[in-house]
Amino acid sequence: MLKILTINPGSTSTKVAFFKDNEKVYEKAFSHSAEELSIFQKIVEQAEFRWSIVESFLNEIKKVPDAVVGRGGVLRPMEGGVWRVNEKMVKDIYNGKVQAEHASNLGAILAKKGGEKFNAPAFIVDPVSTDELDDIARITGFPEIERNSKTHALNVKAQARRFAKEIGKPLEELNLIVVHIGGGITANLVKGGKIRDILDTRTDGPISPESAGSVDIPQLIDIAFSGKYSKDELKKFWYGRGGLVAQLGTNSIEDILERISMGDSKAEFYTRAMVYTISKSIGALAAVGKRINAIILTGGVSHSKMITDEIKEYVESIAPVIIYPGSIEMEAMAESALLALKGKVEIKEYQ
Repeated sequence: MLKILTINPGSTSTKVAFFKDNEKVYEKAFSHSAEELSIFQKIVEQAEFRWSIVESFLNEIKKVPDAVVGRGGVLRPMEGGVWRVNEKMVKDIYNGKVQAEHASNLGAILAKKGGEKFNAPAFIVDPVSTDELDDIARITGFPEIERNSKTHALNVKAQARRFAKEIGKPLEELNLIVVHIGGGITANLVKGGKIRDILDTRTDGPISPESAGSVDIPQLIDIAFSGKYSKDELKKFWYGRGGLVAQLGTNSIEDILERISMGDSKAEFYTRAMVYTISKSIGALAAVGKRINAIILTGGVSHSKMITDEIKEYVESIAPVIIYPGSIEMEAMAESALLALKGKVEIKEYQ
């Protein structure tokens, strides 16, 4: 029986779990206050602080892992799958040779620290920068802009595998649309087991609780040159200050649903607008996906029956709608690492 430690660093939390094969035997989420993190200028500077927390967890459970897996971050564009964490990967993160500074980038650093401490292999799995788009899906009408992929690949692929297992068919034979609905939203076309197209709330996708989604470009150009916002201020409408939080003053779906239940028509209107754009994104991917076997709704917001029921009304004529609320990221990391250690999936080498 193999013992696997999984580490999922978020912007204000570090989640840690310990598995024996596929069985999760310990799990703990550590929250970090803004005050705690304010002493760090850059996210990578949090590595020692975060690792001390992981060590405290291991000291508490008194276990030694056979492998350590960190959440894969916004690295260079790369295929999905299991990647060995090597010196080159960690150096790229520290030197800023990545697509974005993001807390998930700490996953590789923490996995490497764990691997060195316990003389165990260190991996990341299906990083945020997983890019398996079809070539035709990259093209835009602006020659200097090419579409790329940054998505909730870890949970999206895990939920697709879960569905395939439940219906007893190979994932490679299925055409699925998997929509991760959280603070950010990505609608993913999964064909042949790979994410072949994506509509992301931070680029050309739906409105989300924290991001603006697709907008009218001529109007955006006018606003960008109006002097009303700085470049960084404008970008934040796509990275944490747009969408429902811009319209309603909160990114909490629980608070918004409570307001709707109290008769807040504005909250209801903008939430239905979000649902409308999610459904449009599903329809767009269905058109190019051809013969969709199922539409899977996942992520934290999928706990809301009001939201999932309304999406179903829009799209269930395309394919059956499956609801997998929340995420199974820790389980996905452990499962993939276990398969890699047993030689059942390839361990990819970062160059």
